[in-house]
Amino acid sequence: MRWLEAAGEAAAARAVATGACSYRSVKSMLERGLDRQPLEAPAARPPLAHSNLRGASYFEYADRDADGEVTSSQENAC
Repeated sequence: MRWLEAAGEAAAARAVATGACSYRSVKSMLERGLDRQPLEAPAARPPLAHSNLRGASYFEYADRDADGEVTSSQENAC
């Protein structure tokens, strides 16, 4: 019965990874043997480039000018 538990866990992990979490989907995965197939790693996407994204430096303790731009870097005191 240990193999049944392992198969169920593998099918559940695949269901979560693919977003197919219904009973019918998990049952289908088990019937088709997909629980024994390796999960493909999700494709790495490049970070978004957008003028509204500030980056990590924006949230560091620093002096900012009137436009919100960092003028000098300070060490985190914590």
